[in-house]
Amino acid sequence: KPNIDVTKASNLTPVGQKKPAVLGTKDESLLRVLVMSDATGEESELHFKRMIYDRIDWNDPKHIASINDWKTQIYKRSKLPKAKEVTLWHQDEELWIELFFNLFVIAAMSRHIAKPAYLKMCANFNDFFEGKVVQDRHGNDLAPRPNRNLSSFKAKLTRSCVLIKKRLNVVLQDKKGDVEVYRPRINETMLAEYKRLKQEMQDKGLEIESEYSDNLAEWLEFISNIPSEEDSEWTEIDD
Repeated sequence: KPNIDVTKASNLTPVGQKKPAVLGTKDESLLRVLVMSDATGEESELHFKRMIYDRIDWNDPKHIASINDWKTQIYKRSKLPKAKEVTLWHQDEELWIELFFNLFVIAAMSRHIAKPAYLKMCANFNDFFEGKVVQDRHGNDLAPRPNRNLSSFKAKLTRSCVLIKKRLNVVLQDKKGDVEVYRPRINETMLAEYKRLKQEMQDKGLEIESEYSDNLAEWLEFISNIPSEEDSEWTEIDD
C-alpha cells in the first residue's frame, strides 16, 4: 500500500478504531495506520516518520507519547473532526456485486433491458446485507454489516468486476430504443451456490472470465446453474 504524508491526508478516513501505543510493549504495527480515501474508496497506509524505527525505545514515555500524538493527529484532523470507523468490504459483499453483474449479462443476452440506477441497486444490496453477521477467514463472527451509503457503493462498483462489465457493455451496445430496467434479486441460496460454483471454476483454472468470448461456454453454464426457487424472487422489472 502506498505511504502517504499525514500532513496531506485530510481526505482520508482511518479504518478501524485507534489503538494506542503502550509503555513497555513493542508493537511496530502501531507505526502504520490503514486509511481509506473519501473520494475513491482506495486503501493506503500512513507511516510514522518522526523517528527511525530501530531507535524507538518502547520503554521511553516520550517515544510512546510521540507515537500516540501522531496517531491522534490522523484521527482528529481539522477536516475530520470526529473519526468514523470504516468497515472493510467482506468477500460475500464483493461476490454479491459480481453475481449481480453476471446475472445481468445472462439476462441481457435474451432480453431488451437496461441497467438499474445505482440508488436502487444500492438499496437491494443493503436489504440483503445490512445487519447481517458474516465470518472472517478463520470462522470468527465479524461486526454486523453496515448500511453502505450511495457514494461508497458507487466507488466500490467502479473498482469491481471490470471484465464482467466490459462484457456487459458488449452485450448492451446493440440494444437501442425502448428497454426495460432490470434488477436481479439475489437470495441467500443463490449467493451460497454461486460461491460453490465459482470455486469449481477456480479449481479448473478459470480464475476470471474473458472480456469477450474466451471460455464463454463454461461461464454461461456456470451462471445458468445458479438456482432460484422462483424467478419472481430474484427478477424484477422496474416501472
